[in-house]
Amino acid sequence: MTTSNSMPESGDNSSPMDHQKSIAAFLEAAEKLKESGNEQFKCSNYSTAIDTYAECLAQLNSLKDLSENEAKQLNDLRLSCLKNSSACGLKLKDWTRAVEFATKALDIDPNDAKALFRRCQAYEQLEMWKDAFGDVKTLLRLESRDSGVQELARRINARVSEINDQQHTTSQLIEDMLTALEDPSTSQEKINKACNNMAILANESGGSSILLETNNLLRIVALVDNTQEERAKMVSEMWSVLFYLCKSEVLALKMLSIVKIERIRKGIGSDNEPISDACTRFCQSFLDALLSIDPDIDRAQFQYKGDKEKFKSMCLDLNDLLVDPSMSSVGRDNCIKLLLRNFLRRGGCGLMLLLMKSAVVTRLLKLVAEDGGYATTVNTPIHVSMFLHKFFEDLQSDQERNNFREYIESYVKPLVEEESSVEMKCKGMKCLIALLQGPREVGTEMIGMLNGVDVMLALARSDSVDRQKIALECIIQASVKASVGASLLQGGVDVLQELFKSTDSEVRAKALVGLCKTGSAGGSDKSSKVLDSASLMGLAEECRMLMQSEDSFLVRCGVDGVAFLSLDADVKEDLVGDSEALAGLFKVAKAADQTILHSVANILVNLTNAFDKPEKNPELEKLAQFAKYHVPETHPFDADDYIKERVNKLVNTGVIEAMINAHKSESEATKESFSRVFFAITKEVEHRGKVVQQGGVKCLLELSKSGTKVGQLFAAHSLARVGITLNPDQAFPGQRIYELIRPLVKLLHMDCSALQNFESLLALTNITHASPSVVDRLIKDKDAEKIEQYMYEDHDMLRRAAVECVVNMVHHSADMRTKFAQGDNERVKLWTLYCGEHEDDPQLASAAAGGLAILSEGSVDVCNKIMNVKSWMGILKELLVNENGELVRRAVHILNNLIHNGSRNMAESIVEDTEVLEILMALSMAPGTDQSSIRSVCEDALGKLKEYGLIKSA
Repeated sequence: MTTSNSMPESGDNSSPMDHQKSIAAFLEAAEKLKESGNEQFKCSNYSTAIDTYAECLAQLNSLKDLSENEAKQLNDLRLSCLKNSSACGLKLKDWTRAVEFATKALDIDPNDAKALFRRCQAYEQLEMWKDAFGDVKTLLRLESRDSGVQELARRINARVSEINDQQHTTSQLIEDMLTALEDPSTSQEKINKACNNMAILANESGGSSILLETNNLLRIVALVDNTQEERAKMVSEMWSVLFYLCKSEVLALKMLSIVKIERIRKGIGSDNEPISDACTRFCQSFLDALLSIDPDIDRAQFQYKGDKEKFKSMCLDLNDLLVDPSMSSVGRDNCIKLLLRNFLRRGGCGLMLLLMKSAVVTRLLKLVAEDGGYATTVNTPIHVSMFLHKFFEDLQSDQERNNFREYIESYVKPLVEEESSVEMKCKGMKCLIALLQGPREVGTEMIGMLNGVDVMLALARSDSVDRQKIALECIIQASVKASVGASLLQGGVDVLQELFKSTDSEVRAKALVGLCKTGSAGGSDKSSKVLDSASLMGLAEECRMLMQSEDSFLVRCGVDGVAFLSLDADVKEDLVGDSEALAGLFKVAKAADQTILHSVANILVNLTNAFDKPEKNPELEKLAQFAKYHVPETHPFDADDYIKERVNKLVNTGVIEAMINAHKSESEATKESFSRVFFAITKEVEHRGKVVQQGGVKCLLELSKSGTKVGQLFAAHSLARVGITLNPDQAFPGQRIYELIRPLVKLLHMDCSALQNFESLLALTNITHASPSVVDRLIKDKDAEKIEQYMYEDHDMLRRAAVECVVNMVHHSADMRTKFAQGDNERVKLWTLYCGEHEDDPQLASAAAGGLAILSEGSVDVCNKIMNVKSWMGILKELLVNENGELVRRAVHILNNLIHNGSRNMAESIVEDTEVLEILMALSMAPGTDQSSIRSVCEDALGKLKEYGLIKSA
């Protein structure tokens, strides 16, 4: 008879006796797995134990057609594995998993006291007092005399009584606040205080549970309906309270049943911007709850796999609101943001094809064309461009992209045809501007298909100032693309120069931006400039003057112009020397105007030279010169010393504060630019403290989770640099140190550079030294393994940094010590061999020796692993006679641990080498106060050898 790894299905030809034997064999194998898990538990290897119990459960779940006795045996095994897994969860402080395992055990036996006790302990740690109280009541009924149960019951009863008292107080407090807010005669000061206190309570578990009671929700919703102008702040605060309360899908659906879609539509469409924004945040939290999005993940990587039907109604409602005449301008912008964030494939529920069929593209183009009289803001075109850009990126096939182009062409083509009116052509140009700022590829195609260049130049030559402005904006956006820029340059430069003479300040400013764009051709290559240096500097001076204007439009034009010119090193030097122009730039950045943030970010990237630069290859450059190819020349002002000085000036004049206000751009490219600038700033050690002092850490943590992948890595690398230099307790206080882990781990990816790996490891070493709880988090999330892999690197600095970090983890974590001690692994052997690197890499040897000193204390397994390394004795002797006192101290500790923690036979094998004994005796008499700790350890070791009878007293 042959055996197999799975149970035979019913209908197999095996006999009943074969079947019974097979089940018995399976149960026996499962029992052995359970015992293996128990052994891992006894060795404090809790994570491995959980995996072993899971393997046992998986085997048990495959069994079928059991007799009554076999079913009982199976349930007993399952129950034992689940209870033991719950115990492992408690040891690992993974309270949620401890509850999960115990609950599954209680599904088998609802009166199992151990499962109840362990779940109750986990509930206590999770502060789920109601659930803990229910379990402890059952426990007291089952095990009333057990001292552990009695102590647990005492703690939980005391806490529940305290909470009941607090809830009674909180209930009364909420009642008083709602009553005050409902009273028309309540003063504004009391309203503000009540709103602030309610927002605080909504963020706390006790307060939120009371606010979520149906009667209280109905009263909050009634307050939201208040239309009195003087109560507008209260209305926005009540929407914020609802936002804080919407924490799960169950709560979201409950709240929707009370709040109603129509009320949300009305809130978003409010003319009052704070009310519209607050209602939009509530709507976003509602959608996040339905999507079950983890707030800590990179949303761009999220793809919804659930039922899309429940989103269709809201998707179509928001789409309809785009062209709802009653919708406010700010509400319309908020609708675009909600559609962009929640209904594409990446980061949303994937209803973008439904949106396309529902005319969303045409509706958005109508908004930028101002076709229909819909209320819009100055930021609406930017929101539309961003939506169209993301939408186009989200399309997955040529057919989808062709459909997108057809929708655009069908709307734009009639506007720009030769027989169309000038007003219609202006609308068409506005659409092309939006496309060029969004899906540029599509915008460029439309210009070529629809003779867009001719229309632009015709409008620019008209007598109407408004038409000239539209044409200028289109020329500026279109000239970015070389294929369009070439045809524009043929007739466009003359038009720009003529319009620069205009008496209208806005036309003149726009023409200046166009000339700056033309003059910027050649980038940072000083030998490829279209305009001579004097002309460039003249344009730059004009732009800097505009940046100091009180007129926001002129300031924006000045910033746009400098953004094009600031690749020129002479322009950079003049700009950082103009404190008033910089003040204007930072003022624009702090205003967080979406229409200008990209230009602000570009200027800062150019000033700090934070853009990607091709690596120089002297041999290729010589070959290119020989072949008479053009080789770009670096300007002297772009040398490292000049860049460093520009960065210093920017930091000293407030660039960090400006970026903190501006980094919440909705453009991923702009976020990347700000991340690059932070990276350039943190390159200098003296600036890292200023980043922390001015609030840059919070900003960098946000940038490390959003924007482009490249931008996220620049932000993460900047955080690593801060983590290397500064005290983690000061730089990353409270929960912020846990937020730092994910960005640092990102830098350990194989696609990252060696410098990114290295500085991430240094930062992780610093924070693992400062916080044992960080070590627990790294182990729990399996990130410790990613650090460990760098111990095997060929790169000396990476290997050393990884060992130092892992030593910190070993110092703080019993689980890490068990991982080294247990099983057939090479970690101890590796560190023993690294101790032999003391001549080539003393820091590596010191870290490895320190790790072995920690591991060998109290662990026979580790002592055996050290002595199983063939060269261990020679390595240890070299450390004991080393000139480096720290290496000697660590070696003495290892030797002492080998003597104390092993058997007499192990100690005997050590003293067989008389050199070791001579060294040990010599060190025990070493003179000097700085040798006192070494003397003490040596005396302890010699004392143990005397106790074994291996040496005699003098």
